[in-house]
Amino acid sequence: MTAHLRGVYPVLSTPFTADGDVDDEVLAQEIRWLIAHGVDGVTVAMVSEVLRLSPGERRHLTETTRAVLPPDVGLVVSVGAESTRIASELARHATDAGATALMAIPPISVGVDEGELFDYYAALFGATPLPVVVQDASGYIGRPMSVEFYVRLMQVFGDERVCFKPEADPLGPRLSSLRDATGGRARVFEGSGGGALVDSHRRGAVGTMPGPEVPWAIAPVGIARARRSGDRVSHQRRTRALAGAADESRLLRRRGEVPVATPRRLHER
Repeated sequence: MTAHLRGVYPVLSTPFTADGDVDDEVLAQEIRWLIAHGVDGVTVAMVSEVLRLSPGERRHLTETTRAVLPPDVGLVVSVGAESTRIASELARHATDAGATALMAIPPISVGVDEGELFDYYAALFGATPLPVVVQDASGYIGRPMSVEFYVRLMQVFGDERVCFKPEADPLGPRLSSLRDATGGRARVFEGSGGGALVDSHRRGAVGTMPGPEVPWAIAPVGIARARRSGDRVSHQRRTRALAGAADESRLLRRRGEVPVATPRRLHER
């Protein structure tokens, strides 16, 4: 099932109305803009502000996104939560709503050892037949997952269902360690916003989950195809462009090519 889960899956930036509701119209514009730039799928995850959404809003975001996407464009939905029950409920809903795969961070409000963490992910694998991207998210929780933990998940739940999004530093050496420990079978998405895509690809990564502002530079018509064709000039130009992604995002929004996504305020009225 993971065979088709590869390539560029940008994480959506959830837009909100002045009243703080998900802005479905602007969301649809964002999704269509990404599709026009050749992405393989989209992701609803941390950058989508899922931790600031109620469970009902998370379900709505999943359903709305899937309704806009063509059938052949993938959808990865983050279902990580602070309890196994909530995460499993979100996993079942995303599966029924037409997700291609799930992704999950560990709980971030409590510290759990890898034994408890294994049980958490085991519950998710039991709640869905879909592949699950195990997101390290150590930038949020401060505790990176070990390579041994990844290997154990693959051994128990199989290569066809387990994917990874490691984010702990140093990323490159960790990717190489995971590749070597699994005989190259681990399916990895890099999560540096595309900045480490070229190095990660060399270390065995099968895809990337950047923000929504850079798909023109790293979609299959960009870096991946340039590398396959040997077009070094195009490859280098698009790779350099990633370093200025934040500025490019502002330029694109100013030109109206990407809808302005109003973020959810910390203190709602």
